[in-house]
Amino acid sequence: MFPAQWWIILLVALVLNSVGFKKYVWFMTIGYGLSIGGISLCLLVMSITKNQFSGWYLALCLLLMIYGFRLACVLLLREKRSTPEKKKNVGNASKSVSVTGLITMWLLDSVAFFAMMSPVFYRLANGKTGVNGADTYIGITFVALGIVIEVISEYQKYVQKHENPGLPAMRGIYRYSRCPDYFGEILVWTGVFVSGLKTNQGAQWLIALIGYASIIYLMANGAKRIEAQQLRYFGNDSRYMEYVSKTPVLIPFLPVYHLVKTEKPEKKNLKTEKSPETEG
Repeated sequence: MFPAQWWIILLVALVLNSVGFKKYVWFMTIGYGLSIGGISLCLLVMSITKNQFSGWYLALCLLLMIYGFRLACVLLLREKRSTPEKKKNVGNASKSVSVTGLITMWLLDSVAFFAMMSPVFYRLANGKTGVNGADTYIGITFVALGIVIEVISEYQKYVQKHENPGLPAMRGIYRYSRCPDYFGEILVWTGVFVSGLKTNQGAQWLIALIGYASIIYLMANGAKRIEAQQLRYFGNDSRYMEYVSKTPVLIPFLPVYHLVKTEKPEKKNLKTEKSPETEG
C-alpha cells in the first residue's frame, strides 16, 4: 500500500498546499493545483533517476503538470481580479478558522491529493512505467480531454459573462452541462484512475479508490453549491429557468437536472445587490 518513497510524494503535497495557511480556501484551490503539478513533476524526475522513464509515463506526468500548474495560475489571477468586498469576506472567514482547523484541513487535503495521484505513483513504484495497454491509452486520453473541456469552459464563461453579466454562461459547451469545468475535472481523474488498472496491486486499490471517490464527491458537492447560488440570484429569470430545465447539472446527457430543491427563490433587490461571479 505504501511502497518506498511514498513519503516524498506526500511531503510535496504538504509543502505546496501550505499556501492555504494564508487563506484557508487556498487549500482546495491554489494549493490543490500546485500540489498536483508539483507531485507530477516530482514523479517525472523520479522516473528518470530510477531509470524507469517511458514515453507514455512522460505524457501522463506532463498532462497532469499542465493541469495542476495551469489551474493554480488561473485561480491566482481570478483571486487578483476579485472585488475588495469579496476579498474582505474571504479574509474574515479565514480569521474565523482556528489553528487546529487549519492544520486539519491542510493534512486531510494533502492526504487526499496523494490518494488522487496514487495510480501514477504506484505505476512508478511497482516498476511498471513501461507497461502500457488500453487502460494507459484511455486514461491519458481522458486526462487530455478533461483539460481541453476545462479550458474551453473557462474561456466561454469569460466571454459570455462580459456579454451578459446578468446571467450565467448558457451557450456553447454550457448547453450540455451547467458545470462543464467540473465535468472536465471528473474526466481528468477518471483518466488517472483508469490508467492504474493494470499497475495497482493489492491494497493499493484502496488508496486509489479513496482518492477517486474524494474528487467525485467534491465535484458533485461543488455543482450542488453552484446550483443553489445560481438559483438564488437568477431563479426569477425565465430564460435561466428554461435553461436549467433542459441542461444536466454536471454530466452531459445524463438527465439529472437538479441537486437542490427548486423552490421559488426569494427575489433579490437588484438595485443594491449585484449577481456574483459564480464558479461553474
